[in-house]
Amino acid sequence: MRESNPQLVRVRDASYHYYDQSAISTLHTSTANREVVLDTVDERTTGERIADAVASFGGSWRFILTAVAIIWAWVGYNLLAPAEARFDSYPFILLNLFLSLIAAFQAPFILMSQGRAEKKAETAHRRTLRGIRRLVKKDIEIEKEILLLLKNQNKDIEQEILQLLKNPKS
Repeated sequence: MRESNPQLVRVRDASYHYYDQSAISTLHTSTANREVVLDTVDERTTGERIADAVASFGGSWRFILTAVAIIWAWVGYNLLAPAEARFDSYPFILLNLFLSLIAAFQAPFILMSQGRAEKKAETAHRRTLRGIRRLVKKDIEIEKEILLLLKNQNKDIEQEILQLLKNPKS
């Protein structure tokens, strides 16, 4: 087995180290690899905050269970109470009116909140796509740099091999 020249090995290791450090520094200084901090400022108007609050409460189990309890109590009282004490006898027209009013007022708030949520999701989607595009461009740049570094390493190795072939015992 042939021994390698320690001086050439040190030069080759140093050149590898230089190329490795160059690639690592490129990765560390890349703006595409930095974490993007998203805006956390609440820019909603008062009406939008109210719409979100109504939609949040109106779509919760707390609202559903509260509504069911109130309806059961309403119907139970108006069915079981003495005739003189009843305020809304069967077919519960007053209850129907209140439920219709709740639905009429709640629906626009829910629709406004859903519209805002869709816009927010679309904005986040577009931001994500822009980030992916930046990352792909940076990845291509890094790949090109890596290819260039590999070509330089190959040239260095070829030169070392040629030098070894010229001076086999140096």
